[in-house]
Amino acid sequence: MNELFAPPLGKDGLIVHPGAYPDVSAEDYHGREICVRPSVSSSGLKLISAKSPRHYWANSSMNSERPVRKEKAHFAIGKALHDVLLLNDRFATHYYVLPEGYNSRSRDFEDYRIAAEYAARKGRTVLTKTQHEMCLAMADQLKNDELAQALLTAGTPEMTLVAIDPETQVYMRARPDVLPTTMEIIPDIKTAADASLDVYERAATRFGYFQSAAHYLDVIEQLYGAAKRKFVLVTVEKEYPYVVTIDQLDDVDIDFARLRNRAALNRFADCLKSGEWPAYTSRQKPIRQLMMAPYERALINQAIERGERRSVAAAGGLLFLGGGPRCQRDPGGAESRGREDDERRRSDDPHDAEARSLNAAPQRDQQPGDARQREKMRHRQGPHHQQ
Repeated sequence: MNELFAPPLGKDGLIVHPGAYPDVSAEDYHGREICVRPSVSSSGLKLISAKSPRHYWANSSMNSERPVRKEKAHFAIGKALHDVLLLNDRFATHYYVLPEGYNSRSRDFEDYRIAAEYAARKGRTVLTKTQHEMCLAMADQLKNDELAQALLTAGTPEMTLVAIDPETQVYMRARPDVLPTTMEIIPDIKTAADASLDVYERAATRFGYFQSAAHYLDVIEQLYGAAKRKFVLVTVEKEYPYVVTIDQLDDVDIDFARLRNRAALNRFADCLKSGEWPAYTSRQKPIRQLMMAPYERALINQAIERGERRSVAAAGGLLFLGGGPRCQRDPGGAESRGREDDERRRSDDPHDAEARSLNAAPQRDQQPGDARQREKMRHRQGPHHQQ
């Protein structure tokens, strides 16, 4: 790896130039603006994609009145696991562990309650005894897994990276768990209630892991140059026997997620220029059109195809009796109609790069012998492509 040393900081200790900065604390990275202009992380891009720019602004350092949010238990456990594995010397100063059997209502634990409240006010994360033991057990399993240990010890932990998006000139920041020396495989530590393949694929999609991977890889490419890099999740389950799995994220799916990031980056840049951070509607389209969920349409459509007109009428009321276009049989299926509605909505949104890039979306090569991969392709392409 070509070492990229941290350039000098600007006024007020803020980052001006792209680079790798080892001395930015996790508290500063997540709690305040670290660049001379507003910067965005993968979490910010995911929030803009999943909700709106208004939600991003309300929870960012740009909002001087943003509320202090209580840390959720699963985030606390994940953060503690990171520190136990990668920055163990931080644990004593950044965490407070409650004693076994702690009860905040009991006078026997009054001193511990006061100490925990004081620790929380000072920014320390408070863990129960059970949570602490869970973190240690998960960490032990990761340390005992030869491949996981190799991935997590092959570089610098918690390095802050800052790059500038060439298209929008927006500052992009990233903080990979480990920045590997070879820069070939970028690991990310995750915890999961269930890491079985089908369940975890849905969870990875729902939580935006592919978007995070695309963002990290893009920031690294801006700083270190283009190369064929892989992104892997090093995951440990949160219940005994604390199974460890290592999953490489699919390159084509990362490219799809990159479209979402591009749309979010463009919206972020537009909001910075205009000073307006819209929510779910805009001045041009202040009223949304609300439609039935595609799965409900599919159920009704299936009943129609079976000839169960009375049951459909009873379930759908005027939806069926009115004789409108939604009642007609759809050869493509209600789910395809739902996707068309979604595409129509996106095409109306001038900020949506996914709609603009639909024809340029990456294509996946099918393996003739891989039935599971072909099934995924059929699902992505829609029912009109199914044999």
